[in-house]
Amino acid sequence: MYDKENLALVDKQLSIIADNLILNGTLVESPGLIYGKMGIALFFFHYAHFSKEKLYENYGYELIQVILSQIHKDTPIWYGDGLAGIGVGINYLIKNRFVIGNDEIWFDMDKRLADAFEDRRIKNFDLYNGLIGLGMYWLLRVKQSLSKESSFWIYIFKIIERFVSESFLLSYEIQYDMFLFIQKVLIEADDNTCREIKKIIKDWQFYPSKTTILRYSRNFIGKLANNYHKTVFEHSSVNYSSLIQKHIREKELDSTGINMGLLDGYAGEGLLRLTLINKCNPSWLELL
Repeated sequence: MYDKENLALVDKQLSIIADNLILNGTLVESPGLIYGKMGIALFFFHYAHFSKEKLYENYGYELIQVILSQIHKDTPIWYGDGLAGIGVGINYLIKNRFVIGNDEIWFDMDKRLADAFEDRRIKNFDLYNGLIGLGMYWLLRVKQSLSKESSFWIYIFKIIERFVSESFLLSYEIQYDMFLFIQKVLIEADDNTCREIKKIIKDWQFYPSKTTILRYSRNFIGKLANNYHKTVFEHSSVNYSSLIQKHIREKELDSTGINMGLLDGYAGEGLLRLTLINKCNPSWLELL
């Protein structure tokens, strides 16, 4: 149980975080999910739900409008700072009933990402800046589709097939990302699709270790996200409250030198605190 004194501390810290994000949110250059405006918008919609303050909800909508206005033909397609992550972020907001979906948004994103996918010059499989991140977008489109025969599956199959053919050249971190991606894909697939995917990957040998991969090792939010992802294949649980309380006690909320985004900044720190007081489900960690 989180006592009143600590609740008052968290409430004060959330107010500081919100103030900083209002001052600096629209100044963040990237429109993306991990380091940019999309991740900040996620915080504001959750914080508005907690605080019951319309101001924060309005600011979340304002950020979404700014993000959509920033999208143009040269916008990156990637998960970390581009279209794929923006799409996943908007879907998260729709799923949590913060916003209402618009089919036109998906049509435009589908076209851009499908065209980019056909470009064989994309060599990277990285989650934030490569093919696995694009796969995360196509997986959400599969989830949105009413049919298990969705045409979006073709992109997922192509990514997995290409990965398997090149896996012997790829780092542990990339293989770990693909391992997690495939676990998520298998959850959504019907029996026939599962069999087809398992046939494709049958010769790929990979065993996840307890090592924290590099992008998650640099800060607490990343380490917590790493633990969250492990629960997918270990069928384990994590005591998020205990870990977050320890983090808040040991680390002061310093306004200098901190970023604004989801993985390493104020938006993520805010969501941590809302998770601690049960005003936000830890499923947001799946986005990282």
